[in-house]
Amino acid sequence: MRFDQSLLAMSCGSIVGICTSFDLDDMLKTIIMSTLSAIASYLATTWIKRMTKKKDQ
Repeated sequence: MRFDQSLLAMSCGSIVGICTSFDLDDMLKTIIMSTLSAIASYLATTWIKRMTKKKDQ
């Protein structure tokens, strides 16, 4: 589930990057940034879930 969310975020970022710029350097930067943001959102969701699990116990 979380893996699907990060993939979705990554693909959305890549699509936006490809649509906004056809310059290779910009596209590469956008893909890197979207990958980093996907990883960040994945880490955030796992951290939030871990915190809520601790509250339940």
